[in-house]
Amino acid sequence: MYQLTGDQTLLPPRGATESRPLGWLQTTLRRRGMLALSVAGGVLLLVAAVTFAIPPSYTTQVKLIAQAPPMGSSTNLSPAGSLPLLAELLQETPTAQRVIDELGLNMRPTDFLSHVNVQPLGETGILIASVSWRNATESAAIANTLASDFVAYRRDMSSQQAQTVMDYLNAQLPQAQANVTDTTRALARYEATHKTARIAQPTHTQQSTVNAIETRIAALEVDQSEAAAQLRNVRAQTTTLSRSMWVDQQTAPNPVLSELQTQLSQVDAQLQAARSHASDNDPTVVALVQQQSELEQAISLESAPVVSARSTIPNPIYAQLQQQASTLAARLASDRSQDALLRQELTALQPAPSQISNAASELLTLQGRAKLAGYVYDELERKSAEATVAHSAALSDVAIVQPATAYDARVTPNIGLNLLIGAIAALLLGIGVALAAEIIDTRIHAETEVEHRLALPVLASFPLAGREQLAALPWLQSITIESYFQFVTALRYASSTRLRTIAITSASAGEGKSTVALNTAIALAEVEPRILLIDGDLRRPTLHTKLGIRPTQGLSDVLVGTAAYEDVIHKTKHPGLDLIGAGTRTPNSYRLLQSDQFDELIARAAESYTTIIIDSPAIEPVIDAAILAAHTDGTVLVIASGQTDTNVARRAITKLHAAGVHNILGAVLNKTAPQRNVELNRYYLDGDERPALA
Repeated sequence: MYQLTGDQTLLPPRGATESRPLGWLQTTLRRRGMLALSVAGGVLLLVAAVTFAIPPSYTTQVKLIAQAPPMGSSTNLSPAGSLPLLAELLQETPTAQRVIDELGLNMRPTDFLSHVNVQPLGETGILIASVSWRNATESAAIANTLASDFVAYRRDMSSQQAQTVMDYLNAQLPQAQANVTDTTRALARYEATHKTARIAQPTHTQQSTVNAIETRIAALEVDQSEAAAQLRNVRAQTTTLSRSMWVDQQTAPNPVLSELQTQLSQVDAQLQAARSHASDNDPTVVALVQQQSELEQAISLESAPVVSARSTIPNPIYAQLQQQASTLAARLASDRSQDALLRQELTALQPAPSQISNAASELLTLQGRAKLAGYVYDELERKSAEATVAHSAALSDVAIVQPATAYDARVTPNIGLNLLIGAIAALLLGIGVALAAEIIDTRIHAETEVEHRLALPVLASFPLAGREQLAALPWLQSITIESYFQFVTALRYASSTRLRTIAITSASAGEGKSTVALNTAIALAEVEPRILLIDGDLRRPTLHTKLGIRPTQGLSDVLVGTAAYEDVIHKTKHPGLDLIGAGTRTPNSYRLLQSDQFDELIARAAESYTTIIIDSPAIEPVIDAAILAAHTDGTVLVIASGQTDTNVARRAITKLHAAGVHNILGAVLNKTAPQRNVELNRYYLDGDERPALA
């Protein structure tokens, strides 16, 4: 007799590690791996298709640095502080138009600027200008041209400022020279006619102080004139610019046009109705025709779309000019304040009028005018020379520190990176779909699911195998046989008392309960002969077909009383195994199974057979299974892996409990995925004979 140890596992139970999260994940991926791979593959193909469908864009960068304002500049911004303004100016239409004209690009400045992005690099004083284009070489060329033209543009602005100063100073020089001549002549004439005028000579220190103050006053006068001229020029430029610029303009249907069209439709209808009963000369018709003409003319003057919403941004050029104007105004005010103070100091150093004669006072005044005129002329000449140098060597307030190169172009989309990210995302999505399907799916797949969801012990697991597969695959036959012997052994220890009658049922039809009942009976007959198998499914009997026995009188006939007990017992081809078929079909199987005759049949069979196996109907459709289970020592529930729904199985167990059945021994998991056991197959090949299962 086959004896199996209690801890021997012949078929590794599916989901044995599901009690742990990692184990549950492994089981899920093993069971739904194809679904996960299909989803991941589909997503990856989609990402690849989109990546290859998008035309590549190459982005190159050129770096510029903001420098100190050049000579002649009126701005007081630091290099880092001017970055936002420079970034705005670099993305303005004039700069874009210069690049378009230089490179011969066939596009509008706004379209060109959509490919340009300029960002300051923190507080470093560096601007990064990025250009995205369809070709790396063209992108680098456009970026470098943009930067070079902007440097030239800023240099031209500096040169224009120097030119403005130079023109003003050159215009002032003749007048200053004439003023020197006039004051010198006036002083000479006065000295010739007033030879008696005497002035106390100042000390050397006093004279040096006076000379320094007069020189400074002259410089301040020139600087005030220069600042005033520049301020007038800047303010004149600001009057031609607007403070803000319109962006993001949105349009909407013209409500006036809609109203006019509605009125025209009404007039057309009235005119048509009037003409139906009056001539064209009728006053009403004439008035309506005139009104129609006026409405049509008004409609022709209206535009269909109107601006419904738009936003503004500050004009960067206007902001720069305003900054220059503020700087020049502050410079002019400072010069005037210093000039007033210096003149007060100069007055304090000169002798008081009461201490000198009128002639000496006049002489002192003329000397001061002549000296000041000379200082002013000298300062104008010096400033003019500086402006000439600044104009000749005009410098930009930005410089290129790193030109763009095609070698460093960044490609968008990045095919390798996109595919890598797509593969990771696809894999995660595939796993997520598999996990979601596992959570949503209420079917039972593994032994642990039976134990956790139904609170039933699993007595054995039977692989999914047909008769042809068993005949063709010896290893599959070996696993199946050992599984049934494991089940038989488990039945011995499933109850504290000896089990003489066992009902085998399932929650729904088609889960393999009849095959399990038959193979269990065959395995029991191998261990202990005198096994009786009863087909208790009076509605849909199948055992006689599986055993190759012609359907004759059976259980129903004995219960009805049309056949004797001895006449319905059939010998099978399996030694030690007899069968009582379902017998003649009857419309009221419930009443027959509840009768005393059924109890008498079971009692009489128990006298002759060691174990009685009853193949019961499915529990869900009819109550017959609960009646049969109530007449037996134990009940086994067959669960089909991947087929039995958890909710249906729970309802079946509840139905059994409601019928007073509390002898459920456990469950068997049927139709599991077979896994080859090489050692077990070799054991049978070494000489053991395989019993013939159904």
